[in-house]
Amino acid sequence: EAEVEEKELEHCALQDTLGRELQELDKCLQQKE
Repeated sequence: EAEVEEKELEHCALQDTLGRELQELDKCLQQKE
């Protein structure tokens, strides 16, 4: 079970990082317009 939990945490961390990067990209795109 511990292994599954670790993978879940890694997945959440990845989604969190991707979400932040997407927000940064949105800011850049909005500034260009």
